[in-house]
Amino acid sequence: MVSAAILRAMSRRAVAVQRPSLVAPKLAPQASVRALASAPPRMVSRYVLFYDYTADVLEKRDPHRAGHLGLLKEMSAEGRILFGGAFSEPVDGAMVVFTDREAAEEFKARDPYGPHLVASSQIREWTQVDLDSV
Repeated sequence: MVSAAILRAMSRRAVAVQRPSLVAPKLAPQASVRALASAPPRMVSRYVLFYDYTADVLEKRDPHRAGHLGLLKEMSAEGRILFGGAFSEPVDGAMVVFTDREAAEEFKARDPYGPHLVASSQIREWTQVDLDSV
């Protein structure tokens, strides 16, 4: 037969064990909100290739355009180019955004526009805010 004192002790232990779990759900959402509010957003490095075209780009681009666009399509399909295009009015340059520096360097080396239509170029690291992490 179990004594009343043992039953009371067992009940106290059960309550003591249950209390943290009763309190935890109330504290957990507040703690996670504070953690999210103080966590900095995740930053992602991208690489931008800037081109300055020669003054006669519109007159001279036709023989090189299919190769240029083909390379853009190829590297985009591989997921190495995110987006890009020429500046307009005036058409004096372009920019292409890459996932990594190696892709930007490769494009620059292989692009048919390079030796014929590009007066100067520059690759710069660009830090993009991952808005899903905010």
